[in-house]
Amino acid sequence: MTSEVFSTILLTMTFEEESIKFLEDHIDNSFAHIMGVQSMDSLEWLEQPEYRPFAYMCDYDEKPSNLICLFPPFVPSGSK
Repeated sequence: MTSEVFSTILLTMTFEEESIKFLEDHIDNSFAHIMGVQSMDSLEWLEQPEYRPFAYMCDYDEKPSNLICLFPPFVPSGSK
């Protein structure tokens, strides 16, 4: 896929679709080692000064964990 085609796809995605793709990519790639041994208990978004998700983690037996995954800032397409 060329960068031009990829840019066109991103421009046609809604904010929600783009944010879900962002989360899926980081869950599968950036945090794969953590997600392999723990699961997300809940996910929240910081909105100031930038959109930034963070997840509270729990063990697979659903015991709360003290681990929090702080995702990188989410910059929607079209915003600079």
